[in-house]
Amino acid sequence: MNLDTCVEPDPRLTAQDPLAKILSSAVEVPATTFDDLEFRSKITLLDHPCGFGKTSSLLSVINNRPDLKFLVVVNTLDEVDRIMRGVTPGRMSAPKDAFEANANKGEQLEALLVASKSVVITHKLYEKAGRLADGGLLRDYSVIIDEVPNTIEALQTIKPESMKEIYLGKGFLEMSPTAELRVTQKWIDEYDKFSDTLRSSIFNASLGRGLFYDGKGNLLTSIPVSLFDYAGSVTVLTFLSSGSLLTKFLELNSLKYETKTVPGALSAFRGRALSLLTIKALPALEKVPYSYSKQKTYTVSSKPARTTATALKNLKQRQLVDVNPGNILLTCSKSAWYKSSRRGDIDDTRPGPFAKDSRLFGKANWIANTTRGTNNYSHCTHLIYLYEQNVNPVLMNWMKVNDAEFRQQYAVTEMIQWIWRSQIRNGLPVTVYIPSKRMRDLLDGWLSVD
Repeated sequence: MNLDTCVEPDPRLTAQDPLAKILSSAVEVPATTFDDLEFRSKITLLDHPCGFGKTSSLLSVINNRPDLKFLVVVNTLDEVDRIMRGVTPGRMSAPKDAFEANANKGEQLEALLVASKSVVITHKLYEKAGRLADGGLLRDYSVIIDEVPNTIEALQTIKPESMKEIYLGKGFLEMSPTAELRVTQKWIDEYDKFSDTLRSSIFNASLGRGLFYDGKGNLLTSIPVSLFDYAGSVTVLTFLSSGSLLTKFLELNSLKYETKTVPGALSAFRGRALSLLTIKALPALEKVPYSYSKQKTYTVSSKPARTTATALKNLKQRQLVDVNPGNILLTCSKSAWYKSSRRGDIDDTRPGPFAKDSRLFGKANWIANTTRGTNNYSHCTHLIYLYEQNVNPVLMNWMKVNDAEFRQQYAVTEMIQWIWRSQIRNGLPVTVYIPSKRMRDLLDGWLSVD
């Protein structure tokens, strides 16, 4: 359930203060939760534009609320460092390198929470954080998640007969009414005995309460449900949440949430985008299919790959001849940019189908199209978006969101989040090359909304 709330800012406050005011209210831990047998977290989605001060407001709230304990989840180690630099010394802790601490980061996280410390971690510790939340360690914590790039993903396939007769039938897994798979004590106790038969990937994912089954042979992994079930409060810093899988995931699990915004922020963002963003086509690539599934099939010798590499070379030698390649940001399937083996292993030291002969490999910046929450590319001036953005149909069908409106919202959300990794987030102009007419039309249409 979504309760949309538009919080009116105090006119005496500066432009950023209304955001901090909303955030400070969102992170409050309701006093009634500690003894509540029907415990559910207070969940808030703070929907606010990229580059409009979310992280600065977050740091302000952490520093000004010493009465609260925080678990902050960010995308990268660079963002961990940014949080640590921005808070009062001693206010936050972060797991160290395993060798330096003589313990892995999951063990360090548990020790810090047991000691009631405020902690900042990356998304890589989601699974461990979910287990600790399941054990009650986050009940009086304010959890803040800075962007959620992959709420839920397809993990692997499994024969329905195997799931029904072995994993569920033999009592190794239990399934909740929402199709969440939970490991049983039997499997925990007999893990070594069946390690050559049962999949360890299923075991690990189910321990973190982030594993689902769609009933059709697909296993799906997610952000741990426990983080939303068993924390004092959960605040997600996001943008254009209506086009994200996060809201659908919460609704699927009957998790009530409230969406809060700062009035006028979205229109101000659109106005800035219109003045700073130049969108260009790449006619030579107009008919090349750039869906993720198609890109995964392209080899170096395939026509789409050769056409793409040639077009990128021409772009670099003509329109971008005076542009430092280090200021170019590009996205496509990772296996299309880097060399991959038949087993799917990626070698990021060797060029893949699109990169070979493009004159950009090792010079331009490649990042995944799902990249969030990093300022590492905020110097980039020219962008190349080699993607036809679509939601995985397995996920859409399972979440029952396979409709045209959501597909369009999703495509726009993903594209804008990626574009705003560049210098446009600092109020500086950028040029983005988008070969897909559909993606250009979606972006133009969204920007022109009154």
